[in-house]
Amino acid sequence: MRGPKGPDSDEPITARVSRFSVKGDAAVMASEKVLLGSEKPARGSCRRLKRGADCLPAEEYHIGSDMVFTPEGTILISTGDGGGQEYVEPLAFLAQDPDTLGGKILHVDREGRGVPGNPYWNGDPDANRSKVWAIGLRNPFRMTAVSDDADALVVGDVGWDTFEELHVVRRDSDSGWPCFEGPERTPEYEDTAFCRRYYRASSPAEPWFSVRQPDGYSITAGVALGAARGWPEGFRDHYVFADWTNSEIYAVPLDLDSPAEAPRTIASNAAGPVAFAFRPEGLYVLAVNTGDLRLIAPA
Repeated sequence: MRGPKGPDSDEPITARVSRFSVKGDAAVMASEKVLLGSEKPARGSCRRLKRGADCLPAEEYHIGSDMVFTPEGTILISTGDGGGQEYVEPLAFLAQDPDTLGGKILHVDREGRGVPGNPYWNGDPDANRSKVWAIGLRNPFRMTAVSDDADALVVGDVGWDTFEELHVVRRDSDSGWPCFEGPERTPEYEDTAFCRRYYRASSPAEPWFSVRQPDGYSITAGVALGAARGWPEGFRDHYVFADWTNSEIYAVPLDLDSPAEAPRTIASNAAGPVAFAFRPEGLYVLAVNTGDLRLIAPA
């Protein structure tokens, strides 16, 4: 990854996704295969390149950066809108453009090519739109599959000034950014010509869960505990997620057909939880503020 450096950087401020061979417990650097983000300007952002360039924006801090591997061997990859340019030539509008790669869930094979069956597939696996699986996201920092075939994801989309949210994202979903933040129209954008057109033509999916700031401040998607047998009732068939800024971990019943219930706090002072993994021995939590990998066990 290069950047994020800021809009006046003398270096490219883009991201990329690469595949490496591994020898022992180390990546072989010479084996790098760039899957996404092969094009970058000499300096500055993706906006300096033509529309349709293989470029992942990373203006400041909205870069997504999570992956889910499907049973078919393909990869779902979250990308942010790049951030940092909310009012000047907003990158956010590109989250609605299937010919660009930011603000999306992308679906590619192990070579970085689009997958037939993607909603914007045009017959060319190297075209940006052929790689797009879902649109309308700001900073989908974490996501998790909640079905065996990975056709439904719960995505934590970090908010701007008003809402934090979790979305149930499926093929061809539109989560509404930048014209919606949470369940409401985004005040800073709703009077733009872009969003006025969008409101007339589009009906985005409402969040599965949303909370107003500052009650929530940096939602991190978590993990489904559908296999949590032998655990207390408050964990079985629940979804666990976190708020990095508030350092709290929550549990909510995993019912994707209805809006999420009010979550229950299961841990506080959690030192900035940013990632989860569920294993037979328990629930692992990465606490980034202290650099700890923590374990919540059923006992």
